[in-house]
Amino acid sequence: MLNDSVPFPLKDKKKIFRANRPGSSRGGLITAVGANIPALLVSLPLPPSEVEVLIVKIWVIPNSSSPLTVDNLYSPRGKFDAHWLDSVISHLTLPFFILGDFNVHHPALLSLFFSSDASKVLDWISVNNMCLLNMSQFTRFHSGHAPSLLHLSICSADIYNSIGLEISHDTYDSDHCPILISIKNFGVRTTKTRKYINWNRFPKNINDNLTNSGQNLSIEMLSLQFQTNAAGSFHVNSTTP
Repeated sequence: MLNDSVPFPLKDKKKIFRANRPGSSRGGLITAVGANIPALLVSLPLPPSEVEVLIVKIWVIPNSSSPLTVDNLYSPRGKFDAHWLDSVISHLTLPFFILGDFNVHHPALLSLFFSSDASKVLDWISVNNMCLLNMSQFTRFHSGHAPSLLHLSICSADIYNSIGLEISHDTYDSDHCPILISIKNFGVRTTKTRKYINWNRFPKNINDNLTNSGQNLSIEMLSLQFQTNAAGSFHVNSTTP
């Protein structure tokens, strides 16, 4: 829930491009690019639509004179107009990514049912010789609902053979899975370390400490007990995105 009145700090220095949701103080899109990478916001004359779009050109592909165009997209209800889709693709230059939460359901996307405009989106991808990178792994796990593949990663055919894609099993406490996309021969794979609380160990540590204390504790002391035991219940997981 982005709000342009509140700063949005990131750990590393980034150029931040954003598209705020019209008529709302919350929501919208954000694309962050490394501060040392040339990038340019692109404004396109698209037909009216509830679909939110943020397009940025990024000069990242080695030995290429053309920038990589990244189309960041969100459709709140999975509604797409054919004319709007055609207008988007007509303005994109090669090479490009179209990445976003399309909110469409189709058996080809591991769903048990069709949403109204799903076939329209899949036909649009096929007719324009684009490549859908993820069709076999769920990208959203929502409590009480079947897992779904609502987040589509699309690229132009000219870079398909240079692309690697991975669906992260770490949702970072969200119900959406991060999608990691790499371009061959670009960048360095690094190991990321993240701390987790072992929730099975945590309550045992709390109960043991309360039993051993044998006295009524103040709010401040209880808070200190929780912080201490949370820190003692951490385990570390390393991944290489």
